[in-house]
Amino acid sequence: MLKYKNSKAYYLYLLAKKDYSLQELIDKAISKGYEDDDISESISELTKKNFINDTRYCQNIIEHYKNYKGPLWIKQKLISKKIPNTIINQELSKYNLIPSQNLKKKILNKYKIKNFIDLEMSTKQKIVSFLSRSGYNNPFDIISTWEDSDQSKQ
Repeated sequence: MLKYKNSKAYYLYLLAKKDYSLQELIDKAISKGYEDDDISESISELTKKNFINDTRYCQNIIEHYKNYKGPLWIKQKLISKKIPNTIINQELSKYNLIPSQNLKKKILNKYKIKNFIDLEMSTKQKIVSFLSRSGYNNPFDIISTWEDSDQSKQ
């Protein structure tokens, strides 16, 4: 027996805690055994009331991660949340996802370096790996930009 009498009540229960994409909600209701007609009716009503909004959900995720994760990592996160690719590409194109000064400071602290001038090769490789894991597809360009910035300060 289902805990909630219909999928709308189940969706409201879920959405009271956090946002979900449309597809995540559909998948959850199907796995709980709700009827397709009930699901589509509930989805339609909640979408009209703006309780379900993939664009808003996508923007919130981008805003949350934009200062310390790269565009590739963020895109993978959005895909894992089952947000449609058209919305992902549209919303990511609105943001200039370049590494922030906070990320630079984090790297300086993490690797205990004062600047990016004359880095040891092993440290540079570690930084490149870190930036790649964080979703930046051009870590060498980022490091060279930071090197230029540090040289111009001296």
